Amino acid sequence: MGAHRLGRAHGLALAHDVFEGNIAETKTLARMLERLALPSEGKAAPKTVVIIDAGFASKANIALLKERGLGYVVNITRGSRARYAEDFAAGGFEPVPGRDPKSPVEVKHIEDPEDPEGGLILCRSALRREKESAMLSRAESRFLEDLAALRERVESARLKSTEKIERAIGRLQKKHPRAARFYTLRHVGGALEAVRDEERHAGAAALLGDYVLKTERTFSAAETWSLYMILLRAEEGFACLKGSLGLRPNFHQLECRVEAHVFISVLAYHLLSWIRETLRPAGESRDWKTLRRLLSTHSLVTTALPLKDGRVLRIRKPSQPDPEQSLLYQKLRINWKAAFRPIKSFAKL
Repeated sequence: MGAHRLGRAHGLALAHDVFEGNIAETKTLARMLERLALPSEGKAAPKTVVIIDAGFASKANIALLKERGLGYVVNITRGSRARYAEDFAAGGFEPVPGRDPKSPVEVKHIEDPEDPEGGLILCRSALRREKESAMLSRAESRFLEDLAALRERVESARLKSTEKIERAIGRLQKKHPRAARFYTLRHVGGALEAVRDEERHAGAAALLGDYVLKTERTFSAAETWSLYMILLRAEEGFACLKGSLGLRPNFHQLECRVEAHVFISVLAYHLLSWIRETLRPAGESRDWKTLRRLLSTHSLVTTALPLKDGRVLRIRKPSQPDPEQSLLYQKLRINWKAAFRPIKSFAKL
């Protein structure tokens, strides 16, 4: 299993390691702190901050970060946000400055009842709410489709055994946990009843787009949110590599090949990070998926010219970029004419 922890304000990869496949994520943090050469207790630089997701956020790991004098930002699991429903409903949020008005993010600081030295940042994102709402809607639609199919099997007596029906209900709930938690399914008198818990569903819908960050008191709500975005950019970067380059999943069995595969993934992520950090000061905020699609039509073209002596002259040169592609090359500080000089080669027929 490859592991990577990211640091610095730009989210560049500083180190990576390969762990045993069966090791728990919570057991990897101490080793990665050593790999990143982060200081131990009493030697931490004032602005050294470790940003981790919920999979690493055990109490022991939080205590370890405190012992080493390190700042921390942790994303609490999505299932825990219901504990703070009253705090979300109470208002008092402030907008994160510099955000696009079409995708606002609001934040609010509250006390952490479990950690008097730390604090909690409640975050509310319009884009995230839209995304989670769509995900929940699709999940519920798929659940209802499978429920209708199961109900038809029961009511048509193609599935008669009570034991088999109960097992089928269990499989349905296991297959659709996101939506099934709102429904109570009962097999009564040859029929399958489904009752939705409207109160629970409404409560979950009210929290869509909301999430909670755990941090120490030294950061403001807006600063904490900005730090957390570094981790999200890293996750989005590796998601791009998975989709565009097919670097995940990792099917290798030999350790040396696993290490090579992980190294290539990190190397590719370095390149992607360089592209994003080069474009950001130039005011380019579009994501990599959009930029990749934009540049995909600028290609190298090979022209074959038969000669009288039987040879073939092949000239390989780039096509002419459109204005938007040329502007993107300028932002990347790439001279496309110098980078893609024509190449001539001869070959026999």
